[in-house]
Amino acid sequence: IGAEIGAQVRFDESRQSVVIQLPPDAFVGTRAGYSAADAPRVTPARPGGFVNYDVFLGHTGREAESGAILEGGLFGKQGVLVNSVAFRRYSGELSGVRLDTTWTVDFPDRLATLRVGDWYTAPGSWGRSVRFGGLQYGTNFSTQPALVTTPLLQAGGEALVPSTVDVFINGRPVSSESVPPGPFTIEGLPAISGAGQLQMVVTDALGRQQVISQPYYSSTSLLRAGLNEYSFEAGAVRRDYGQRSNAYGDLAAAATFRRGISDRFTAEVHAEGRSGGGPRAAGLGAAWQTGELGVITASVATGADPDGSGWLGGLGFERNGQRLTVFARAQYASESFAQLGTDQLEERPRQQLFTGLGLNFGRYGNLQFAYGQQGFWSATSVETLGLGYAVTLRSLGFFSLYATHATAEDRDTGLLFSWTLPLGDRRSASTAMRYSPDSDQEHFEAIASVQQNLAAGPSTGYAVELSNSDDLRANYSYQGRAGVASADYARRDGTDGL
Repeated sequence: IGAEIGAQVRFDESRQSVVIQLPPDAFVGTRAGYSAADAPRVTPARPGGFVNYDVFLGHTGREAESGAILEGGLFGKQGVLVNSVAFRRYSGELSGVRLDTTWTVDFPDRLATLRVGDWYTAPGSWGRSVRFGGLQYGTNFSTQPALVTTPLLQAGGEALVPSTVDVFINGRPVSSESVPPGPFTIEGLPAISGAGQLQMVVTDALGRQQVISQPYYSSTSLLRAGLNEYSFEAGAVRRDYGQRSNAYGDLAAAATFRRGISDRFTAEVHAEGRSGGGPRAAGLGAAWQTGELGVITASVATGADPDGSGWLGGLGFERNGQRLTVFARAQYASESFAQLGTDQLEERPRQQLFTGLGLNFGRYGNLQFAYGQQGFWSATSVETLGLGYAVTLRSLGFFSLYATHATAEDRDTGLLFSWTLPLGDRRSASTAMRYSPDSDQEHFEAIASVQQNLAAGPSTGYAVELSNSDDLRANYSYQGRAGVASADYARRDGTDGL
């Protein structure tokens, strides 16, 4: 024991004793882990089945229409087989179409799911989802609901004497540990998404307390260090979904793999292609956490088809805080860049820009601004601006004001004011005023309504809405144990609908 570790040694000759005082960091550190809820046990499923249904009848003017969407399933220990169909009767003609048929098997021990049948490809950070019929195998974190996929936090400090450490995240208690003297670390703390504050309250045996605070930032775009997420698909591209039952085209395949390299850096690789001279593309993506400021994302890809090859690049930033929220993402594609789904677009996109800003003023409400811009290689660009303000006035209800402006071939500007007054647990009254100077019809419209929402169990609900243009809408719903039945009546521009 020497001064090099901060030890203080005092020798009492009269008592022939030695008093040794050591700093906390001279002791062996204590490491404790936060214990989350145990994962639920997987129980074998007994064979069974189910049916979901949505049936409607409609009459507008002189036209009558009816239809139904039906979904049936069989399940057991071998998985779940689900089939869905849609029927429609219009102008005296009945038509039907098969939507999806899929057999699904979960593997909770592998955090994975296998699907055989109709599904859609995983797009990654820069791709486009395409419906197909075939095989899909990939990560499914929902098979373990207690698993936290985002980076975990850790709290550390020093205790002079045996103490109790209580950990709070954004004021919510998440852990309490007893620690001996010396340095300590509590690992595996789950973080709430966005910017937040982690606090530790260290209470010693005499009741003395010290509070340690540290900011953090967590994002769902990041994976925990060492955690993998993947998806592999192969099959025939689905054509005219919702119009034809069994229209399949060329074979296609896609693969996506993400890994948390560290708690602050997640990497991604994605590749896709289609047979028959179709498009093929491959690229990389990444997400970096910049301290407690936010997360930066980036992507780059190359894609080609028989008409040529091109490239795509994207850059983004996000911060979700209690007071300030910022989002921005820009993406640019060369004219010859091709990927799955490109041939289904009317116009090839050139650049995309989406950005948003949110300010939370607490009890004084929140302000939001959004801007979006979509450019094409052979068509006019489209821009959209939005500005909104909302505030809760306690017993006086909820107030909001929204303004939008879109620029395209036809300008579209709108201003909407709304006020909602609660009249109990499920009832409310509201009024709204809409101003649209670019509309071909009435520029100004005032709407008043009263409604009662359905409860969680068997209950009734209704809604009545009137406007200054003599338009009317009325709804009544009944929710029972087997489903919901509702009736609607509407009058719009002199035409009645039921």
